[in-house]
Amino acid sequence: MSTPLSELLIHLFTAAVVAVVGWTIRTRGPQGLVHGVVDWNKVDEAKRRRAGRDIGNVFFAMATWMFGFAVFRYQGGYDQASNNLAHVIFIGGLCALVLLMLFMLLHLRETKRTHGR
Repeated sequence: MSTPLSELLIHLFTAAVVAVVGWTIRTRGPQGLVHGVVDWNKVDEAKRRRAGRDIGNVFFAMATWMFGFAVFRYQGGYDQASNNLAHVIFIGGLCALVLLMLFMLLHLRETKRTHGR
């Protein structure tokens, strides 16, 4: 097996695993897979479903990002400079998606204060 083909298969396998995790979070909710960031007892059911949908979508975006990078790398029509730039953009995009997911979870952590009336 050639090196570009093995890289493609590894990236596609990783993207498939991330997509399956995203589907699991989207259907079952994030409360079983995210520990320590949010107290799920204080979050109502509608916010849990919305968080599962949004975080699942972030995982689908990660899988799509990985798939696109794998296809770009498999094409092979690039020089070393564009290869380095592609790696920087790929890692930067993944970091941005992870930060987006963390901000979404931290937003759930904030509770609106009630005045007790």
